[in-house]
Amino acid sequence: RGRVILSSVAAILQRVPPRSAFKDTILSVSELENVSRDSLLEYLEKNGYGRTEIVMEPGEYALRGGILDLFPPGNPFPLRLDFFGDKLEYIRTFDPLSQMSRGNLKVCSLRPVREFALDKDSISCFRTGYRALFGAAKPNDHLYNSVSSGHSYMGMEHWLPLFHERLDTIFDYIPIGPIVFDHKILEACDARWSLINDCYDARTNITSNLSKFVETDFNPLPVNRLYLQRDELNSLLKTRALFQLQPFSAPDTS
Repeated sequence: RGRVILSSVAAILQRVPPRSAFKDTILSVSELENVSRDSLLEYLEKNGYGRTEIVMEPGEYALRGGILDLFPPGNPFPLRLDFFGDKLEYIRTFDPLSQMSRGNLKVCSLRPVREFALDKDSISCFRTGYRALFGAAKPNDHLYNSVSSGHSYMGMEHWLPLFHERLDTIFDYIPIGPIVFDHKILEACDARWSLINDCYDARTNITSNLSKFVETDFNPLPVNRLYLQRDELNSLLKTRALFQLQPFSAPDTS
């Protein structure tokens, strides 16, 4: 059936992870199934879940003996997995505020929290791309050192292109269908590009000025690695039927 997808200029211009990055990333587990807790914990760490004492927010997990609490993205409630050895005896939902169980499930699906898996391939891709752009990393480069060690680093999503061989656009996820633009699309695109470039220039200048006083390096990516540029957007639009709304009524031809 037909589908209308409403998007913003900011979402259209931003590059996104390739569709291949999410292949085979959904993990389904069933009640009374034999599940290796070690493999499950490895999946959670690899796909961006953070370990906490109490699960309150999406992307968190907590392990207490034979009970694993976790909050998969997209789920309305967190899940409580009750193990006996490697057998998953019960799957329950629970209230994150009261921590009280709510109901039982027979099966649940787990999804990644991040837009990339922090594994051997992605780490190698990041290290190669980072050195190609910024040269050899300094000993006090906390981002590079953390990723190289397989550890999460706050804000590392800003270097998303370095974790993939290439990025896609929203047009790759929606390969067919006409595009309808608001009548102020040109002004909106110009404003967004201006903001992106201003932020990049400000971050570059601040980093340069603070380098005398701050030991930690911050290397922002060139804007064309994260966002579509004008020529690229125009080329993509030429492959679609394109309509633009106008604020004026159609003339009366009667």
